Amino acid sequence: MIELRCPWCGTTNRIPDTRAGSPARCGRCGQPLATTLAPVGVTDANFEAIVT
Repeated sequence: MIELRCPWCGTTNRIPDTRAGSPARCGRCGQPLATTLAPVGVTDANFEAIVT
């Protein structure tokens, strides 16, 4: 299971591993989620939002 935090509303969404790379939308706000397995740039400013 992949857990993705929505960049729009902050909700944590659970995506099945089999859907990695497929289009997905946030269950709360409906905005699209990035489901690729690309690296994410982490800075001091966004660390807490990405890691927690």
